[in-house]
Amino acid sequence: MSRHPEHDPDEEHEFPKLHRDEELDHDGVEQVVIERFVHYRLHFLLKVKQEMDDGKTLTEGELELMIRMIPRAQRVSHLVYDHPELSVLAAKLIDLVHGITSEALENATGNSGSR
Repeated sequence: MSRHPEHDPDEEHEFPKLHRDEELDHDGVEQVVIERFVHYRLHFLLKVKQEMDDGKTLTEGELELMIRMIPRAQRVSHLVYDHPELSVLAAKLIDLVHGITSEALENATGNSGSR
C-alpha cells in the first residue's frame, strides 16, 4: 500500500499558530470559566434548589458536587475583583447556595427518607 503525500492526514491538516498575548489568554480563560459555570454549575444548582423546594434531600453525589464547588469558587473569586459588574451575580449565587444548604438541612432533619 503506497502512501501519497497529498493523502497524508498529517500533511493535510495545518495546525493553528499559537499566540502569546497574555491579556488575550487571561480574558479567554475568564470567559471559559464564566461559560462553564452558566452551562453546567448554574443548571445543577437550580435543579438542586428545585429538589430542595420539593422537600427532597441531597444525594451523596449532589453533596459531593456542592463540596467541590467551594474551592473552585475560591480559585475564581478574583473574577469578581477584576470585574465588579459580577458582584451582584456573585451575591445572588452565594444566596442560592446558602438557600440550598439551609433547605437541605431542614429537609434532612424534618422529613428524612423522602428520597
